[in-house]
Amino acid sequence: MKQIEIIPCPSSIIKKDGFYTISEKNIALSSLGINQKLKEKLANAFLCAGIKESISGIPVNIEIKTSLGDEESQKTEGYELSVDKKGINISAFNEKGAFYACISASQLIAKTQGAIPFVEIEDKAAYKWRGFLLDTC
Repeated sequence: MKQIEIIPCPSSIIKKDGFYTISEKNIALSSLGINQKLKEKLANAFLCAGIKESISGIPVNIEIKTSLGDEESQKTEGYELSVDKKGINISAFNEKGAFYACISASQLIAKTQGAIPFVEIEDKAAYKWRGFLLDTC
């Protein structure tokens, strides 16, 4: 079984049996309750990996649900991502979580050769900050 590699490594990755077969590395972005500006930002997360939007692309359904998870998950940009026979489904706790979920999904698509493994991913930031904090002294 091949290891699923996403950087940074999510909190939880559960690989399931099966694959979503793809012919092209394009996406069809569908969003529930997301404004056009945010939808464009999320599409750019895929574009960074060379994955463009197309009507016939891989279905990517994104929903921002503030009621998901605990309060700590909501504060730390958490998300849930799954790949099944319907495509890629993302439930995020806020806009930043949706963006980071799209980055993870773009890595799954970019690294695949014809089929994306069925997977369930959960992630949230381990700390309240991102990046490096170095003491300059």
